[in-house]
Amino acid sequence: MKTIRLVQQFSIIILLTFLVTVSTQAQNKKGTKGSGSVTGTVMDKETSSPVESATIQLLKMQDSSLVNGAASDADGNFSITAPYGKYKLVITYISYNTVVLNGVTINSQTPAKDVGVINLSTNALTTDVIEVEAEKEFMEVTADKKVFNVDKDIVSTGGTATDVLKNIPSVTVDADGNVSLRGSSNVKFLVNGKPSGMIGTDPTNSLQQISASTIERIEVIDNPSAKYDPEGMSGIINIVLKKPDESGYNGIVTVNGGTGDKINTSANLNYKTKNFNLYGNYNFRLFNMDAASNSFRQNSFGDSLFYFDQNASQSFEMNGQMGTVGMDYYLDKKNTLSLSGTYNYRKRSVDQNLLFKNLDAGENLTSQYTRDNTENHTGNVFDVTLDYTHTFDKPKQQLSSTFYFSNTSDDEVLNINQQNYSVSGIPLNNPILQNTYTNGKYNLGSFQVDYYHPLGDSKGDSRIELGYKGQLRNTSSDFTSETFDYNQNQFITDNALSNSFEYKENLQSLYGLLANNYKDFKYQFGIRLEEAITSSDLITSNRTFDNNYFSIFPSAFLSQKFLNTNEIQLNYSRRINRPSLYMLNPFVDYSDPYNLRQGNPYLKPEYVNSLQLNYVKYFDFATVTSSIFFRQINDMMTRISTVYPDGVSLTTFENLNSAKSYGVEFTTTAHPFKWWNLNGDFTYFRMIINGNDPNAALNNDNYSYTAKLTSNFKVFNLFDLQVS
Repeated sequence: MKTIRLVQQFSIIILLTFLVTVSTQAQNKKGTKGSGSVTGTVMDKETSSPVESATIQLLKMQDSSLVNGAASDADGNFSITAPYGKYKLVITYISYNTVVLNGVTINSQTPAKDVGVINLSTNALTTDVIEVEAEKEFMEVTADKKVFNVDKDIVSTGGTATDVLKNIPSVTVDADGNVSLRGSSNVKFLVNGKPSGMIGTDPTNSLQQISASTIERIEVIDNPSAKYDPEGMSGIINIVLKKPDESGYNGIVTVNGGTGDKINTSANLNYKTKNFNLYGNYNFRLFNMDAASNSFRQNSFGDSLFYFDQNASQSFEMNGQMGTVGMDYYLDKKNTLSLSGTYNYRKRSVDQNLLFKNLDAGENLTSQYTRDNTENHTGNVFDVTLDYTHTFDKPKQQLSSTFYFSNTSDDEVLNINQQNYSVSGIPLNNPILQNTYTNGKYNLGSFQVDYYHPLGDSKGDSRIELGYKGQLRNTSSDFTSETFDYNQNQFITDNALSNSFEYKENLQSLYGLLANNYKDFKYQFGIRLEEAITSSDLITSNRTFDNNYFSIFPSAFLSQKFLNTNEIQLNYSRRINRPSLYMLNPFVDYSDPYNLRQGNPYLKPEYVNSLQLNYVKYFDFATVTSSIFFRQINDMMTRISTVYPDGVSLTTFENLNSAKSYGVEFTTTAHPFKWWNLNGDFTYFRMIINGNDPNAALNNDNYSYTAKLTSNFKVFNLFDLQVS
């Protein structure tokens, strides 16, 4: 009943917002989106004299439909009024070339756009296309994703990808750096639209190694269409790295420093000609941090009661380097070949000091010990991408293919020194000395072909898309443990604690997508078919586990615009979340003797049905997006912890029956004044888990909400100030 009441309340909020909007529009038939003007001067390039009676047309960037037009006067000047929006300006005159200016934007920040002097040359056989540069909005909303332009985010300067994500609406980053999207940590990360070894199997630590200075934008796809890989329960976060492509020689070097030995440097260079574009960048980052934590657990077994208290202090040192080189080669006007490679080196050192205390029912100390851990982790990632693109005579018609390969190696050495103490604090016996060695490898190869076929006259976004993708993944982990033997005065390998595990995955998929529109109504339907062949091999005990499955992933997107400044979107998609190597490995991890971990090789993937309703409202000075979202999760993978009478806990994973989550989200970008803009969001989400335990011990019900606000000021045109 509580769930029904909350859904009713959210529906009433959206309905009231809609009614207020309709009422406002009824009182103002012209709408509230606002309007502005485009001005400029048309000149003869050779004589520098004004061109009178040149024809100027203002067209929508989206579908090239005519919005307004004018003719230049005797001085070559013109002025065209139009609603806020993004346009292209077409200037024509008999015996002169045609000039097209793309990206002419009118908004509350720049209501009067002056494009300056436009020079016409006497060559009617050519068309000059000019891109008009304008400062990007922080957030751009498209049919299937939200784009956040973060390259000028001051708060993230000198930070990492984790710091950038902290300022992104819908995204939450906890104190340990774990990223979640609308309450779910099952997020699929992409780099430049592709899976990457730079993220690998440990997103939390990998994101902290990517410098914010290398990121151009973040794309949040919370309900992806059938075109995208279906992995990730809550959606996709695509990190787009900077790629210089300006003509001629260009370069930029940045250096950032902070207290606590924090250094971040980057360099970007490129050289572009008519036939090719060469580019490269390099980044170095050094980061130190101290942390502390405490865990206090109460254990009840029958009539017995005892406590477990754990305190930890630790220091981190992270060192990361990343370099990219690439080339775009324009074979001719219709064929482009691109090749790029990225190398990422990362090193992390952790010194951890832990104090463990066991207490009786009266919280009196019964035993205690200290544990000093020194961890050194190094990783190497190499990615290579080969792209080929062919365009046809028909505008927007395109065939593209991509070959991608990634090789990742991660090595970790952990040194453990454990000392047991009496209740009075006297050391007992010799300390326990233990070393562990983990060697991980991750290889990913993929080949993808995509075909884009526009429908009709290619205006608008009507199209058919078809594609194929094949992926091969091979992940392995070798773990060795050794303990110091005081009798032999040397370290002896613990075969019972060492293991080797390998996981192979072969994914073959086909997708098709149809998009069309009727006036202000748009629709898009897609389907993806996927065959998965997986194999897990616990080499230590010579055990193999196979799991093959076929899946269908449909998607649907509907959109309706009305009253010029309003849009309603409804979309649905089905997704999958596959278990990771960490979740599958059945070997028991004894590195923390009181908190054991074990994977489940029989764990199945979970399937997610996602439904979302969006309402977008455009004001003179702001854009507001409100959303209601719902997810139904079947065969949900859940972490299960069992505590035994001796106080030791064992954590593993199980497929529970089902779960559902829902919530609301409000996102806005506003420009109260030309020198001030705001970006804010509020998200509420609730998760209800229905377990398969008849005693309801595996059921869970929780909710969370987050709120963010970022304010940017331009101070006397001297500097920018950002508060988050």
